[in-house]
Amino acid sequence: RESRGWDISDAFGKKDLGKSLEIVRRLAAQQESSFMMIAMIHGRIKDLLVFRQAIDAKWASVSDTGRGTGLKWNSLPPDIERLFTEVMEKDPRSIHPYRAGLLAAQAMRFTQRKLMQCQKMAIEAHEKMVSGAVPDEMILELMLIRMLS
Repeated sequence: RESRGWDISDAFGKKDLGKSLEIVRRLAAQQESSFMMIAMIHGRIKDLLVFRQAIDAKWASVSDTGRGTGLKWNSLPPDIERLFTEVMEKDPRSIHPYRAGLLAAQAMRFTQRKLMQCQKMAIEAHEKMVSGAVPDEMILELMLIRMLS
């Protein structure tokens, strides 16, 4: 189950609309929960927002390591240090370097503004799933098209 969620999150992070739609359809055919899929996408959006903010604010530096994207954390202002260590559920600096590089590479594909719009769209899609008569898979597909087109 976890790898299925990773597939949809990874396709979203790569901004691969075709692959994202293919995975949603495959998971729906396997009776996977639409709520799980939207939760995985929303979780990835939140991760990408943190990494995009860190990169834009120069709290982290991105480099090409020859084997992929590398991420190096720089010194943080005291308020951000406190946020990372005391407020956030998981300090993004503690993520495995390989995964941090993947998230940084994906974050670079989006602007902060676009990620905030995607976050809003994910929340709206979840609300539609709970309250509407439109099939969940259609809501997911339309959300992804809006996010990744």
